[in-house]
Amino acid sequence: MWGKLRSFNQLLNYQLAALHLFGQARRQGSRIQIRIEYMRGDTVNVPELQALLVNLVTAAQLPEQDFLVQLICRQTGEITWQERLHLEPEQVLVAPTLDRKALLRQDYPFWRVSFFVFVVLLTTIALLSQRWSLGIPIGLGLVLGLGFPQLKRSLVGFRDLWLRLGLGVAGLTCGGIALWMLVVNGQISLVPAALLLLSGWALLGLAL
Repeated sequence: MWGKLRSFNQLLNYQLAALHLFGQARRQGSRIQIRIEYMRGDTVNVPELQALLVNLVTAAQLPEQDFLVQLICRQTGEITWQERLHLEPEQVLVAPTLDRKALLRQDYPFWRVSFFVFVVLLTTIALLSQRWSLGIPIGLGLVLGLGFPQLKRSLVGFRDLWLRLGLGVAGLTCGGIALWMLVVNGQISLVPAALLLLSGWALLGLAL
C-alpha cells in the first residue's frame, strides 16, 4: 500500500508543477490528507485543482475512500481552502479496472510495424552489401516486433514516473550514441549502431 501512496505523490507533484503548486499526501488513520502548498501572491484556480485531484485519486486506485484536501500558503501556513473528498467504491475500483482491461487488449501495432520496417531495411542492406553480421540486429528486431506487446503490457498499471523517465532517458541515450557512431565511423559501426537504435526505440516505446 505504501508503494501506491508513493506513486500517487510522484504523480501529484508532476501534475501540480504545471500549476506552480507543491503537494504531499500522507495517511491519517483511515483517510488520506493531501496538503497543497502555494506561494503567497499566487492565484489558485480551486475548481480546476479540485477536478485534478479527483482524477488523480481515481486513477491511483488507493484503498482509502476519504481524502482531506488542504490548500496552504507556504510562507504563512494559513489554510485558505479545505475540502473533504469522498469517492464511492465504484469510482475507485470499477473505472480503472475497465481502463486496464482495455489497455491489456492493445496490440500496439505502430511499434510492432516500426520494428518490422527496421528489419526489412536491415535485411535489404545486408543483401546488397553482403554483411551477414547484420543478422544479429535483424534477429533482435524480429524478437522485439513479436514480443513488444507483452513487454508493454507488463508495465500497464505501473505508475512510477521515475521508472518511465528512466526508460525514456535510456532510450534517447542509446539512440544518440548510435547516431554518433554512424557519423564518426560510418558503416564500420553499422551493427552495434543498429543494435543500439533498436534497443533505444524499444525503451522509448515502453516509456511512452
